[in-house]
Amino acid sequence: MVVYELFQISEDNKKHKNYSAAMIEIDESLFGFDRFDTDSGIPLTKWNDKIVVTYEYKENRPVTDYVTNMLSWFIITEKFKDILISMGVKDLQFHPIMLK
Repeated sequence: MVVYELFQISEDNKKHKNYSAAMIEIDESLFGFDRFDTDSGIPLTKWNDKIVVTYEYKENRPVTDYVTNMLSWFIITEKFKDILISMGVKDLQFHPIMLK
């Protein structure tokens, strides 16, 4: 059995200080839904495939398969999505976004 750990590490953690939540910018006028609808657990039916997220890249920070962010959205790479699907994780919706 393979076990994966998903964690978010804050700036003040000296052991892992290279990791932190990303500041992202999203043009909410493109949504077609309220950004807090993602917290409701109700499937989103009006997702706009052209949502662009501007990621604040900082040098010396590793690029990861999970982007923590101030919206608390579960932003993951295609690779991470494939892992979740292969593990049989159910009841998730995957919606595309463009990370810039």
